[in-house]
Amino acid sequence: MTSALSVFSTSLGWVGLMGDGNRVFALTFGHSTPVQVRLQLESKAGLRNDSPDSDWSPDLRERLQAYALGAVVDFSDVEVDIRGLTTFRKNVVQALREVGYGQTVSYSELAALAGSPKAARAVGTAMSSNRVPIIVPCHRVVAEGQKLGGFSAPSGLSMKQRLLELEGVTHIRFDQRKAEQTLH
Repeated sequence: MTSALSVFSTSLGWVGLMGDGNRVFALTFGHSTPVQVRLQLESKAGLRNDSPDSDWSPDLRERLQAYALGAVVDFSDVEVDIRGLTTFRKNVVQALREVGYGQTVSYSELAALAGSPKAARAVGTAMSSNRVPIIVPCHRVVAEGQKLGGFSAPSGLSMKQRLLELEGVTHIRFDQRKAEQTLH
């Protein structure tokens, strides 16, 4: 089965989904134009430049749009493509998908949940290459001391803060200087 592409607008910016059937290969969000979505998917997920846009998963599109507006949405039933991931990264993805809406977990806590309690840095690396943010909620992973940590989506830490606030998380410390540095 060949992969399909869906590009649509949300209150979090333009979103792009790639997948087949019910399985999501890649998700990117927070873009100001559909062209930026395609460029991101081309560089990260191997999208061919001439791939047609189709609404291949209208249910998932509607759920992502509702999430962006602040609705409590559970994405745990969405199948994500974990082929090619190491056993460690598969364990991290599976453990993170258990962290619910409005909850956070530290990098070291997630490492322990994934069965590798001394691998907090490796968890950070795994999160930085997450191909399906929001569905695999890397924005819920924070640094020790309730600090934001990192975030590789467009707008960086500002977007991570926005997602956490959208979910009602208010106890995370936001360092505006670090957020500005990630944008430059």
